[in-house]
Amino acid sequence: MSANCASKGWVTLIKASQATVCVLFLLSCAGASVLEISSTLQRSVLAPLHNTSDPFFVVLIQNMWNCSYSLRAVLVLALFASQPTAWHALHANIHTVFSHLETNTERSTKYLRFLALLSFLLTFTVHSITVILSWFRQEGWLNRLNYFHYLDLGTRNGTSCYLYFDICISLTSSSTFWTVLVDVPFVLSQQVLLCALIFAVKLLMILKKLKAEISELTSDLEVSHEISRWKTFHAQVKKWTRVYVTCQRFLYQFNSFFGRILLLSVTLDVFTTLGLGANLVAPAKGTTSLVTSGYYVFLCGIYLSYATLLFIPFVLVHEESKEIDRHLRVLSWTIEGHFMKHTDEDWEFNRTKNVEFSLDKLVAIVQTNTLTVEAGGLFTFSKSLLVTTLATVATLLVVTQEILDRSVSGTVSSSICNCSIFD
Repeated sequence: MSANCASKGWVTLIKASQATVCVLFLLSCAGASVLEISSTLQRSVLAPLHNTSDPFFVVLIQNMWNCSYSLRAVLVLALFASQPTAWHALHANIHTVFSHLETNTERSTKYLRFLALLSFLLTFTVHSITVILSWFRQEGWLNRLNYFHYLDLGTRNGTSCYLYFDICISLTSSSTFWTVLVDVPFVLSQQVLLCALIFAVKLLMILKKLKAEISELTSDLEVSHEISRWKTFHAQVKKWTRVYVTCQRFLYQFNSFFGRILLLSVTLDVFTTLGLGANLVAPAKGTTSLVTSGYYVFLCGIYLSYATLLFIPFVLVHEESKEIDRHLRVLSWTIEGHFMKHTDEDWEFNRTKNVEFSLDKLVAIVQTNTLTVEAGGLFTFSKSLLVTTLATVATLLVVTQEILDRSVSGTVSSSICNCSIFD
C-alpha cells in the first residue's frame, strides 16, 4: 500500500515538474513576443524622424512580420498545452474508434507514423533554411538591410549590438535569445499542426475506403438484375451510416480542440506574409537588390504555404465528403431504376425496399452534415478558402503599394512647393 502511495506521489511530482517547466517556457516566449512587439511599435513611430518618407502604416506592416511570427508560436503552444485532458481524449478516440472501421489497422498505423516522420523532417528542414537565411540577412551576409537596422544596430564601447529600446544586446546573445524563445517554439507549433494534419489524413483514409465500397456496390448493381442478391445490402448501408456518423462525431471533437489553434495559425501566418510582402512591394531605401527581393519572395512563399498549402488535407476531407454524397446519389438512382421493373405485389421487392429507405436516410445525413474542418467557427477549410486567402493577401499588398505611392507623390509635391517659395 505504501509502495503504491509512493509511486503515485512520484507520478504527481513528475507531472507538476513538467507543468512548471512548460509554464515557465511559455512565459519566457510570451515575454520575447511582447518585447518584439514593443520594439516594432517604437521603430514604426520613430521612423518619420529618421528621414524616411514612408507613412506609419507602411512601416508598421513592414516590421510587423516578426511580431506575428513570434506570436504564432507562443499562442499555438499555449492553446495546445491548456487542453491536456481534451488532447488525451482525442488521441485515444482516433485509435479506439477507427480501429473498428478498418481491417488493416497495423499497416495504416505504420503508414501514418512514416508520414508524420517525413512531415516533421520536411517542415524542420524548410524552416531551418528560412531561419538561416534570416540570420544571414540580419548579420549583413545577405545584403544588409540598412533601413531596417538604423534603429536595431548600435555600438556600445566599440562593440556592435542590437538595441531594444535602450538595452544593448550582443549579436551572440540576440541570436541565442531569438532562436530559443522564438524559432524553437515556432517549430514546436508546427508539430502541433502536423498532429492535426495526421488526424485529417486518417479520416481521409476512412472516407476513401467508404467511397470505394459505395462505388463497387453501384458497379455490381449495374451488372446484376437479381433482386435476391440485394438482401445483404441493408446491413451494408447500416454499416456505412455507422462509419459516416462516427467520422462526423470525431470531427466535431477535432474541431472543438483544434479550431482556435487553426484560426490563430492561419491568421498570424497571413499577417507574416503581409509583412514580408510589404517589404517586397515597398522596399526601403537602398534595399532594392535582386538578392533582397529573392529573399522576400522565398519567405512570402513559405509563410503563405503555411497558411494555405499546409492545410490541403483538410480541404480533401471536405471534397471527399461531397464525393461520397455524389456516389450515394448515383447508387440511389441505380436502385430506383431496378425497383421500377417490379410491381408492389413482388414479395422480394417489398422486402428489399428497406434498402431504399435506409439509403435515403444515409443520403440525407451526408447531405446535411458535410464533413468540414472549422477554424474557430469563423471559416471552414475548402478550395474557396485557399483562393480567398490568396486574393486577400494580394489585395492588401496592392493597397499598401498604393498608400506608399501616394505618400511619395505627396512628398515630392511638397518639396516642389517649398522650393518655389524660397526661390
